[in-house]
Amino acid sequence: MYNVGLIGLGMSGIRFIRALNYLHKRDYSFSLVGVYDRNQDNYDLLKDDVKTYNSLSEFMEKDNYDMVIVSANEEAHYEILMNLKKNLKHCKKYIVEKPLVSNSTELTEISSIFENSEIIVNYVERNSQIIEMVKNYIQSNNLDIIRMHFLWGKCRLYDSRPTIGASSEIVHPLDLCFYLLNTYNNDEINIVQGNYIKSDYSVSGSDILDTIDIAMLVKNEIIISGSSSFLWSNRKREISFYLQPNDKSIDVKYIIHMYFDSPRWDIDGYIICKIKSNGEREEVLSYTTSNSDDNETVCINKIIKFLRNVEKELEQNIIIDELHHLEQSYCIQKIMDDINNSSTYLSNHIFQCNNENNRYNNIREYIKSVKDENYNSILDTGY
Repeated sequence: MYNVGLIGLGMSGIRFIRALNYLHKRDYSFSLVGVYDRNQDNYDLLKDDVKTYNSLSEFMEKDNYDMVIVSANEEAHYEILMNLKKNLKHCKKYIVEKPLVSNSTELTEISSIFENSEIIVNYVERNSQIIEMVKNYIQSNNLDIIRMHFLWGKCRLYDSRPTIGASSEIVHPLDLCFYLLNTYNNDEINIVQGNYIKSDYSVSGSDILDTIDIAMLVKNEIIISGSSSFLWSNRKREISFYLQPNDKSIDVKYIIHMYFDSPRWDIDGYIICKIKSNGEREEVLSYTTSNSDDNETVCINKIIKFLRNVEKELEQNIIIDELHHLEQSYCIQKIMDDINNSSTYLSNHIFQCNNENNRYNNIREYIKSVKDENYNSILDTGY
């Protein structure tokens, strides 16, 4: 059994707690031994047997963690990780919510003190059942990806959680695209065109990225285009890509459309179609995941699989392909830096977001549902 500490008691942290509790009941693989959050008002909503701490220093003094999960706001990741590495002597894995850090300078410093295998970033969509199925289909049918497009966003207007902006959202589809292409080389990935919009929709400031439209060139031949936003009317997470056979003499193309978390978390699916040169289109294969009837796993199936993969790494001292490790963060961070540092963007101030207009009570209700094991109340939070 592995002892786990958790930092950050927001939506992500609570999903991890649910998954850890579920696995602990099944085979005692993980034990949550400590929780720290700056907002200690939420501690009263946790079960009584969860040990909580009043400060990060106090959390680190215990030093009995095999693994620490950092699910705090992304702007705090760097400082937390540096402190953990300095003070924890026995921790083997550091699980960090995406994105890993805020800029390349922080990433370089993190890389100087952590081994690649020590840090795992929670790009949880890699652990969707459909990703493995689509990868197997591509390989077994000798297909090459030739173009990709994504739509990935949701509504975070007046959201209480601080954010660095939509660049923290776009990293999910980018990671999936690079994972399917099996490329993380900075020299092979270039932004060709980008349109960026900032506004005062967030508690984090008056000029925070809310929408990104981007076009990229990978390996000088594969175009990736897409949009991400925190101001769409509802959640949309989709990736479509065109493929062709390795044998170029075969005059046919394929299109694979994948969708995620629709209508709720962990309901994912794909449709594969064959398109002939005359335009004739044939559906070859389709699949939709079914969220387990087990009430305890509603909306956390991918997190459970993610933790199972972490467990394998701990037990076997190996690198699991489905997990995003430290070195793979460089290409993601380069793109984030290019977006965040762009001097060309549109901006307006129409929302006048402030701390009073937020969804803090929704988060408390979410936490309470975990304490009460009333999982039906969180079938779809909209996050």
